[in-house]
Amino acid sequence: FTQSANIWAVPIPPVGSVGTAGATPVTSGSQTVEAMDVSPDGAWLAFDADGAGSQDIYKVPLGGGEVEHVVESPTDDHRPVWAPDGRSILYYAFVAGVRRAFVAPASGGEPRMLQPGGHDEQHTPVWSPDMRHVLFHRPVNGVDQIFELTRSGDSAWNGPRQITKHGGFGGRWSPDGRHLAYVAPRQVRLMGAGDDGESTSRVLYDGGDTVSGKPNPVAIRWSPDGRTVYMKTFDGRAQAALWALGVDGGAPRLLVRFDEPLRPTRRPEFAVDGKRLYFTLAESESDVWVMTIR
Repeated sequence: FTQSANIWAVPIPPVGSVGTAGATPVTSGSQTVEAMDVSPDGAWLAFDADGAGSQDIYKVPLGGGEVEHVVESPTDDHRPVWAPDGRSILYYAFVAGVRRAFVAPASGGEPRMLQPGGHDEQHTPVWSPDMRHVLFHRPVNGVDQIFELTRSGDSAWNGPRQITKHGGFGGRWSPDGRHLAYVAPRQVRLMGAGDDGESTSRVLYDGGDTVSGKPNPVAIRWSPDGRTVYMKTFDGRAQAALWALGVDGGAPRLLVRFDEPLRPTRRPEFAVDGKRLYFTLAESESDVWVMTIR
């Protein structure tokens, strides 16, 4: 048998926790989707999928309609992120075995590399709200660290500035651009502006040490109002869950537990638009073939 992974959605529960039994499909077909992102106006969902062979970038209207190709290339293209103005999509593609940031028009068209000629890893690039900065992470001495690019002109970018020194990945700016949330080793942390925001950052979630039994954070997203950080975790049994973390403090609130063994979620990526949570569920597929015996 083979396995596909498509996007499903579930309303954000106001109280308590839910499973995925009430989830509804957003995409379908024999394909593997890794990541997805909702457009700023809430009308579109961008995602990557390998249904055409290589991993390409697509978009689909959330109100219903046909899937549209955004980026079609012979290389694998991953983790699309909408620009705050809704006009372009940021993603990474492999160039000579290294992840490099690219930008493509959301309506389709020729992609361009963010920093032509560069060779450093730019894993999972994301925009700042004002589109003057781009975050990404890459390993430094075997530990993922977050870096920032700053735009010096219409299309020119300064060299990367290292944001974290004690480990970090999956960074996301708050909607107002005042705070940066990121995943540190077994933690979710929140830092403010400034050249050394890491030193004054505070813990939103602490997964403890590896034997504590608490689930490990793997990805985060902000709510549109900036009051909540949504977090995806995996526990020691590889069981995933989605949580809500209040920026002002308080205990994590369990939203979704992925407890269906026949439809697991295996990847960290998810998305949120303030009303629904989007994630991938894997499903096994098999077909019956017939052969004539001569």
